[in-house]
Amino acid sequence: MNCNKYISELLFEYDCVIIPGFGGFIGNYTPARIQTSYHTFFPPFKSLLFNANLKQNDGLLAVRISHGEKMSYADALLSIGSIVNSWYKQLNSGLTIDIDHVGKLYNDKEGNLLFEQTTEINFLSESYGLSAFISPAIRRQGVGRKFEKKILQFTESPSHNQRYISKILKWAAFLALPIGTAALLGISNFDMIKSLSVAYSGMLFSNSSPEAVKRAPSLRPTFKSKQEVVKASPSLREPVKQEPVVVKTDQAKPFAIIVGAFKFLENAEGLVSDLRSKGYDAVIAGQTKTGLYRVSLHTFSDKNEAFEQLVLVRSKEFSSAWLLVK
Repeated sequence: MNCNKYISELLFEYDCVIIPGFGGFIGNYTPARIQTSYHTFFPPFKSLLFNANLKQNDGLLAVRISHGEKMSYADALLSIGSIVNSWYKQLNSGLTIDIDHVGKLYNDKEGNLLFEQTTEINFLSESYGLSAFISPAIRRQGVGRKFEKKILQFTESPSHNQRYISKILKWAAFLALPIGTAALLGISNFDMIKSLSVAYSGMLFSNSSPEAVKRAPSLRPTFKSKQEVVKASPSLREPVKQEPVVVKTDQAKPFAIIVGAFKFLENAEGLVSDLRSKGYDAVIAGQTKTGLYRVSLHTFSDKNEAFEQLVLVRSKEFSSAWLLVK
């Protein structure tokens, strides 16, 4: 049985993959970076760490092996145990464990277990198709000399400021004529401007009698209060606020079957509502470290019962479901 293949597959889907009795791989997001000395650009990737203290079985690897190898869950655990024993023998003998497409494990001189991740695989699905590339440095010759010439041109040429001032005077003289004309007309026709409102009314109602002017309807819009609008239009009602799905944190049932994880709470609530309509006891089982809302199909207080239901659920509708241990 090729256990390395299943470990590599799970690292594409999950941030933590535990090998029961041996340790666990933890994935962390690493942003894009630039290596300036070699002018190399690297895309974002998922960096892996190995923690030898994560030995408790979470069922993830065993379930994947049982489905891939067409064997029972108990036989899958036995196969994992035999592989772990052989790995310990290799490490004690000073050999290196090579996990295909993941990296290698070995003991240093002090007996500490070390891990080196391979660079041929990027487990971050968002960076699929992206690879590192080299961009040569851009060399611009003569740029500094051009700036020096510009600076000398402005500092050593006194005629530049004179030409700039002459342009300002030219535009000022050009604009002075219309502005002075407008000011002269305004002063000479002050009385006409003062009675502008009367003349304007005369233009609007020049063909009407004074009584018609007095009886002219007002063009000012009328506004109604909010109560009057509601009374006039009883169909306008305020929208009913829907209570959000409460995130469940039941410490008495620490085992939950997770069937989805969403960035937005509305999407998680939609899946919970759909699952409840089908008869499942679905809830939102908290958030991940990256802020994703986990949707749980069932919660259990007994670990064995949770594993049995997980195998049953994965064999039917939710093939990618996994078990969360709080």
